[in-house]
Amino acid sequence: AGPFNIPFADANAETLHDFTYFYSICPSAKLEQALQIEAERMRTCEFTDSLLDAERLRALEEVAVVAKSPAAVAYHKAQELTYANLRYRLPKVGSEAGMKAVTLDDAKAFYDAWYRPNNAVLIVYGKFDTATLKAAIQKHFGACGRKELPKLEVPEEAEPKGRRAEIAGPQRQLTMTWLSAPN
Repeated sequence: AGPFNIPFADANAETLHDFTYFYSICPSAKLEQALQIEAERMRTCEFTDSLLDAERLRALEEVAVVAKSPAAVAYHKAQELTYANLRYRLPKVGSEAGMKAVTLDDAKAFYDAWYRPNNAVLIVYGKFDTATLKAAIQKHFGACGRKELPKLEVPEEAEPKGRRAEIAGPQRQLTMTWLSAPN
């Protein structure tokens, strides 16, 4: 509903390298509906060739826009150099070849493997009764079902050149940037 304030002020999503997030900004009176929508998204999405084709076109447009952006191209080159053996080297928006290669079965398999409550975090912020919220979460997400997630193989990083700092623990993405003087 956007600027008309009917019934949601905003609802959208973004995919990053490690996760996709969905959000809804709505009046507390619409919280139950927002939870229902997210629970349905988690386990009852519809997959058809026509929907995949429509999403593929949208995604290919996004790939083309990013490819024309000097800032995005520079950022991607930095990612390639920094993460030679890791998935972070790939553009988060994907590639034209990758988008064209996805099949309906691929999309269904990815969804079934990863869109699970045990692979998600639900954050609710605002004025609401906690007991009512917990009951609504159970009502909408309780039937989604846990499933063992696929095991991820994390490749080793390339041998570093020169001296570098090391961060203990699992691999994390760290991007450093700074402003440069004009010209």
